Amino acid sequence: MKGLIVDDHQLFVAGMTHMLSQLGPDVEIMEAADAETCLQRLAETRDLDFLLLDLQLPGLDGMALLEILRHRWSWIPVMVVTGNQDPQIARRVIDAGAAGFLCKTSPPAEFVTAVRKVLAGGVYISPELLPLMNQGNADGSSGQSLSSRFTSRQLEVLNLMAQGHPNKIIASKLGLTEHTVKVHISNIFHTMNVHNRTACVKEAVRLGIVHMPVGE
Repeated sequence: MKGLIVDDHQLFVAGMTHMLSQLGPDVEIMEAADAETCLQRLAETRDLDFLLLDLQLPGLDGMALLEILRHRWSWIPVMVVTGNQDPQIARRVIDAGAAGFLCKTSPPAEFVTAVRKVLAGGVYISPELLPLMNQGNADGSSGQSLSSRFTSRQLEVLNLMAQGHPNKIIASKLGLTEHTVKVHISNIFHTMNVHNRTACVKEAVRLGIVHMPVGE
């Protein structure tokens, strides 16, 4: 497994590298202190599994770099890790295509949990921000309109997808066969006009269809 941390604070990067070693014995963590170095690393590496991105970078800032990453390397899950705890910024980050938003003040173990969830295809947002973000989406007419097109079972599947569960676990939790789960997911993709799990979950979170629980 290979990850890239894009952050110019060396002490934080060193701490993150140590924490992420808990993901497994074969974890390799690369570093980049700015956008230019990040793009160079990506050009040289074809098997990157995840990327952690700070918003405050020298030169090109993190939001601008995120747009480039989603356009040119859309298959790499990007999690923003920042000291900014503004829920509006978190919403912008998710809307821009990030797979997660994590505050630097979070407990060390949370970073490993967050990366594992994102690698499983879920979306992770710092628990302290979730109530504010969900509240901001509570009256979203577009989300309510789309949500009404799902069956109750499809909404259950969608929520479990957002928690990062694979089809086998979803099937077990809901008492369904894996084939039935795949059918539900295919129908959800069609309704949301997306083509993969990550895009599906991101859109569901953005619209407030999935209110991710605090502590996940």
